[in-house]
Amino acid sequence: MEIEGDFPGNPLKILYSGISFLQKWRLLLKPTDREEAMGVLKKLKTWVGMQRPKHVQVTDNEEL
Repeated sequence: MEIEGDFPGNPLKILYSGISFLQKWRLLLKPTDREEAMGVLKKLKTWVGMQRPKHVQVTDNEEL
């Protein structure tokens, strides 16, 4: 997936972009849809906050 010519190195960047989009556009929704969007935003923020990027160093060297 490519976003504006920049391939994300971390999959969480895609979720952060989605959260940002929802925050900007929720004001244009109907009040009932706005409440639903807020619920989705809250769930996404909670889930993203629980995720920790795994920084595993990959090497082709073996220990003997």
